Amino acid sequence: MLLLVSRNKLPRKKGEQTPFLGIIFIVPIAISLFIKFDQIFLLISILVILLGIIDDIYHLKPFYKLLLEIIIGILYFGLQKNYNPILFLILIFILNSFNLADGIDGLLLFICILWLGILFYVNRNPILLLFLFTSIIGLIVNFPPAKMFLGDCGSLFLGFLFFYLIENSFRFSDLNFIGIAFLLCSYPFIDTLYAVFRRLKARKNPFKGDKKHIHHLLKNKLGNPKTIFVIFLLNLLNSVIFITLYEKFYLQFLLICSIILFILNGVIYYYESKN
Repeated sequence: MLLLVSRNKLPRKKGEQTPFLGIIFIVPIAISLFIKFDQIFLLISILVILLGIIDDIYHLKPFYKLLLEIIIGILYFGLQKNYNPILFLILIFILNSFNLADGIDGLLLFICILWLGILFYVNRNPILLLFLFTSIIGLIVNFPPAKMFLGDCGSLFLGFLFFYLIENSFRFSDLNFIGIAFLLCSYPFIDTLYAVFRRLKARKNPFKGDKKHIHHLLKNKLGNPKTIFVIFLLNLLNSVIFITLYEKFYLQFLLICSIILFILNGVIYYYESKN
């Protein structure tokens, strides 16, 4: 298996090189080529992974990274001939929220395995099994103590994969898109929104990283495995609500539940940050 070496700012011993495993998603993408899967998806997936690899190696400044994400997003929607500005902004937000959620070992892959399983339950698309099994394999070496790190190439790709699957699994309004996405994968969105809010409130650069994310606060008290379990339970609760409402098409109620859960999670975050 091809391994790349990341010199990013991840915890490691002095002089130790940190291999990242996001490149393994090339395997299901390559298999998808032979079953004639959506060619636009495959092209953009490769570009997103390449962007992540470049960022992992050269540590792009936030502005240039965001600019490249915007260019990839424009290309994606241009090839689709879909010029919906709201979906475009949602895509950029999801890419970055997944990137930020990859703050502790195993967290993002654990969450992604959950929503991949639920989406397979909803539409029975066999291609999802490829990405699901790849994520499980990745989690085995990424779960703490991690032997390999997911890297930006992995987190950015998972963000794009999530957006693409939601977009192509459900044909609803933009607001319902937001509600569905939130319930299926609430943690990255909550953490990103509150991180931006917190930094702006402190008059700091919203793009400058820190160690005050929800997972960092929980990790300081619970450690890695318990933190992952707590956040997983949160997403599992939201997912159960989604499955219950999806088949009955109570989409407006689904959106309301998303807002309530967002506020509730915000209160939890506020409490954790104060203590």
